[in-house]
Amino acid sequence: MFDMVRIGKNIARLRKEAGLTQMGLADAMGISFQAVSNWERGQTMPDISKLPQLAAILGVSVDGLLGAEEAGMVERAMDAEKAPLSVGELADIAPLLPPEEARRNFERTREQTERAGGSIDLRQLEELAPFLDEEDLGALALSAVESGCELDEIARLAPFMAEEDVGRAVCRALELGADPGDLAALAPFMDEEDVGAAARAAIDGGGVPGDIAALAPFMAEEDVGALARTFIKRGGDSAELAAIAPFMDRGDLGDIVLSHVVNKSGGDSLAGLMPFIRGKRRGKSGERGRQK
Repeated sequence: MFDMVRIGKNIARLRKEAGLTQMGLADAMGISFQAVSNWERGQTMPDISKLPQLAAILGVSVDGLLGAEEAGMVERAMDAEKAPLSVGELADIAPLLPPEEARRNFERTREQTERAGGSIDLRQLEELAPFLDEEDLGALALSAVESGCELDEIARLAPFMAEEDVGRAVCRALELGADPGDLAALAPFMDEEDVGAAARAAIDGGGVPGDIAALAPFMAEEDVGALARTFIKRGGDSAELAAIAPFMDRGDLGDIVLSHVVNKSGGDSLAGLMPFIRGKRRGKSGERGRQK
């Protein structure tokens, strides 16, 4: 692994030995002195394409600048004739690579893995994900779902994936039998419609409102209301709606309560819903009006 603090201290030492200020080194390389400062504090690393120039200015080899092992990884990343990096090695060197170089190296790593009869494990990609293309991550996630990966593995990559790709992977996982109750960590990275579809799968499969409570904040109000009505129609206990009532349209909730009263069902189960039906209600026209 690249030790950015160690390398930064090495750059600072070599710069001073060469009699250069941070500004002088920055001018020689055509960059800002803030960039040099960030290198020396171990906050960032020089772009891989600038390493030979930096080493030459400081009067050392790239090995002397980074260390032999790290320099070897840089050489392999830049030379398509050399052996591809492993996923772990690529994750180490990715902060130095421009996006196109990161993608090119990842393609080489993936091709070598597949030629050897293996596949990229999503757990291995967690550190590498910020440097990869959204499209590549989406394809990897969907392929992993087809191979039977768990939803928590998709959650590791979801912050770096496109919403539609997260939704596509999740919907396919549900088709293959994944538990909708495992979706809470993925919901923030999904489109409302896809979250609604996942919650609907849970309710249609015999689930109760408590099973989708963690998804409700990321759903459209009308979808939460539709699922509540589905649950009640199949004979569910209205008391269980309290788990999702905060995320329902008050008009929808009022209709359910009114139907409960008209049908003379037990009133005890309504107590948990009452705090959520005060205030606005839907009028006859479908518009919401204030209670009289």
